Amino acid sequence: MFCARSLGMSINIKRETVMKSLLFSCIILFVFTSCQSESNNENLSESEQEKVEESLKSFFDHISNYNYEGMRSITSDDFILIENGPIWDTEKFISFIKRFEGDATFSYQFSDMQTTVKGTTAWMVYKNSGIMNRGDQQRHFDWSESAVFTKENDQWKIELLHSTMDEPDSTEEEN
Repeated sequence: MFCARSLGMSINIKRETVMKSLLFSCIILFVFTSCQSESNNENLSESEQEKVEESLKSFFDHISNYNYEGMRSITSDDFILIENGPIWDTEKFISFIKRFEGDATFSYQFSDMQTTVKGTTAWMVYKNSGIMNRGDQQRHFDWSESAVFTKENDQWKIELLHSTMDEPDSTEEEN
């Protein structure tokens, strides 16, 4: 009987060791998989952030090129632009831009971009420096801007763009 008990205890000890090893292996596998998944999500998020930023840059490239269809393709159907007070939709903004076509050129540079992506919504805060050449005059503008995007059919579209001029244009005549 003594041998049977010690044999049974030996089997239980081996079973307990195997269970602990199996549990430890599962925990290691879970931790590794979680870390890998988190790393993939971070990479995916960085990729989506870049896509959002490219959408914004494309919008301003379309402005510079007077590409109205391009502007429409980057904005949502209910796009709103708030520019130092006035509120415009896409068509009102295009009407404003059309006044300069053939008479002025625009260029933009962005800095301090902070982009956040949460699912199918993204938002940005950034600095925008613009130059307008019209005739022999050149005007410089600096804005603080924020934008909200939504992902539609795998494309980031601008829902809201809010722009505030940082300081008055230094080339304007003083009153």
